[in-house]
Amino acid sequence: MTDALDSNNWNDLLIEVHALKSSSLSIGAKKLSDDALEMELVLKDVNNGLNIEDNLSFVHNNINKLIALYDSVVKEAEKI
Repeated sequence: MTDALDSNNWNDLLIEVHALKSSSLSIGAKKLSDDALEMELVLKDVNNGLNIEDNLSFVHNNINKLIALYDSVVKEAEKI
């Protein structure tokens, strides 16, 4: 996700977030899946040229929270 973000590749970031949403839900990480869904919808709007400034602001303001939550879920899963 960080590579796609660093290169402003919104489509690749969308693909990564979509995969995160689906895989998180399948392991019961509902909060992570819900947050990824929210990011996915915003990125879809970016890719469709809708509210670019506001949506990119959302991405930049929230992507690190999403990554941190992902890291937290991974650490918890490693304990199992």
